Amino acid sequence: MKRTYSILLLFALGVSSGDAVETELFEYRRPLETKVLNEGLGAIELDRDIFSGTRDHFADLRIFHEKEGREVEVPFVIERVPDVRAGSSAMKISSTVLSFTPKPDGDIEIRVQLREGEDDAALLELKTPLRNFQKSVSVSGVGENGELEELVSEKLIFDYEVFLDFRRTTLKLPSNRYREFLVRISNATDKQRSAVKQLTRTISPEAGTTIQQSETVETRRFRIDEFAFYTAETPREETLSIRSEAFEIVEVKEDPEEKVTQVLFQGDRVPVDSLIFQSSDRNFKRRVEVQVPVNSDEDLWRTIHTGVIHRYDLGEIQDENLTLSFSEQRSDLFRLLVHNRDNPPIAIDEIVGVGEIYELRFLVAPGASYSLLYGGSELVERPDYDVAAIEAGFTGGIDRVSLELGAAEKNPTFKLPTVEGPGLNQPWILWIAIAVAVSGLVLVLLKTAKQIEVNTD
Repeated sequence: MKRTYSILLLFALGVSSGDAVETELFEYRRPLETKVLNEGLGAIELDRDIFSGTRDHFADLRIFHEKEGREVEVPFVIERVPDVRAGSSAMKISSTVLSFTPKPDGDIEIRVQLREGEDDAALLELKTPLRNFQKSVSVSGVGENGELEELVSEKLIFDYEVFLDFRRTTLKLPSNRYREFLVRISNATDKQRSAVKQLTRTISPEAGTTIQQSETVETRRFRIDEFAFYTAETPREETLSIRSEAFEIVEVKEDPEEKVTQVLFQGDRVPVDSLIFQSSDRNFKRRVEVQVPVNSDEDLWRTIHTGVIHRYDLGEIQDENLTLSFSEQRSDLFRLLVHNRDNPPIAIDEIVGVGEIYELRFLVAPGASYSLLYGGSELVERPDYDVAAIEAGFTGGIDRVSLELGAAEKNPTFKLPTVEGPGLNQPWILWIAIAVAVSGLVLVLLKTAKQIEVNTD
């Protein structure tokens, strides 16, 4: 009996033991096409096929190379490629207000001077605490002899908070070398009607009851806290540190009861941290949710991000934000919920996922033949390699060898691991075996304890 329980326990523990991983546990094989002449650091950019075929943390991915007629596992490390995009954001320029001149027609003129030694101005922001306004602004450069050159003519700045969350108080200036500017704001004083109406009731024997309605009209001046000038933004040139993938839209379904559009699209387990949407509609603003399935169950969804997308196209007002950013996700499927409320649905024509580049690095030897294997058994655990030499080589200037992945093919030796005996490859059988083994050990210990008590007496 003891022998049976011991065998069952060893069987239960042995299934999860860290034995050497064989190539037959992986479903796909891709050769690495390279001609390595010297020792160096091999680098492979992971692509969509590898993302789609691997589990989280790339647990079921390995590299093998042929050695003395057999395939030997090769240690590696997977890293995000650093974002090395060039460029910087716009920098603020120090400035001083020289004069303020109100005009009879209600306009105002302000002369502003940039501090010497600063870069040229490319943007002007009028910082104001006011809401719900619309003003026309002109900007002229002032020459050394006082001559004026109009740089911006009658451009709108506005805040439409009463209608929607839309505000613009920044003007783009054309290329110029001026150190002094004249800013003219039209209708700097406006009249705003109060939202509170007053009702007056008068009762007299002759006229009966009369009701008068009035509302307050408030004269409001356009307050400016600061004129902020900025340099031009240095163009950013994206490198291979960022990748984008077009995702296939599988289904678009309207839910009239919830007033929601459901957009189901493929993710192919590509790592993404933002989604860019394309829509043929305009003049909309929608709250949206990005969801992923819970435990591969498409009937249960988990929201990973909530945000807002919008597009405004009204004359000079052209503004849009159709991008959502969130923490990195890998999922076979995504679902977008567009909350329409009582508005008509909007079209989602295209979805692009954006994420970082992942690179696999390992030490290569001259003349060696390498293969990348991935996918397959759930019993394959994440490897725990000694990667100190690889990391030292990457930062220490060792020769870098770029490798190309060959086409994916089915691994001819792939087979799912099985355990001899009917039904023993089922997870519930394994748990029963563990329970029986543990119960058996408890009974053995109790029986031994009783025998010890009897011998003691």
